[in-house]
Amino acid sequence: MKLLRQRDKTDKDRGRILRWPPLCAAIARIAPKKRASECGRTSVHEPLAKKGSAQRRTLVNTLVQFTKFSLIGLSGMAVGLGALNLFMVIWRNFPMANVVAFFVAVTWNLLLNRRFTFAPTNKSFSREWFEFVTACSLGAVLNWAISFSLYYTFSFFHEQFNYAAMIGVATAYLLNFTLSRLYVFRNRKDENSIAPNMHAPLVSEVKKDAART
Repeated sequence: MKLLRQRDKTDKDRGRILRWPPLCAAIARIAPKKRASECGRTSVHEPLAKKGSAQRRTLVNTLVQFTKFSLIGLSGMAVGLGALNLFMVIWRNFPMANVVAFFVAVTWNLLLNRRFTFAPTNKSFSREWFEFVTACSLGAVLNWAISFSLYYTFSFFHEQFNYAAMIGVATAYLLNFTLSRLYVFRNRKDENSIAPNMHAPLVSEVKKDAART
């Protein structure tokens, strides 16, 4: 009888060892076709598959956001040009009209991006507006720096100055999108989230086993 109890205890200890997450991961690398029941009833490939699926969803979501951001940016350009022409008729002062048209276009882009492109945050509108203006201003500075550098450095761009301007705009646009996604419209709820642990199901199974014994 004592021998049977000792044998039963040994089997339970062996089950706990097999459910130990690092050991399960090692078993999966050595024998990927091994049954999930021999490793805590949960295959280590399932969390990895879920992680890959989440990465694909993130990539698709980023591409969709970039497409919306681009279309809204084009509409903002049209709004800015319209505002520029309107204020030129009113004031006949190009610098002042250009500055006001810039803020009109930025506000237009912010409103549409808040509505259609990015998830809502817990920031106030005034804070989002200030951060979005800052991001767009940094993009404008980068645009001018690149286009001017290309124009004054390479003789090719002296004649083909439109290409220099296009390269500057494209680079600044990528910066604007990156800052908007990671800074301006960043969802503050994600800051306190914990990265998913691929061994979490196995650890919970070990705890359940320990509680039963």
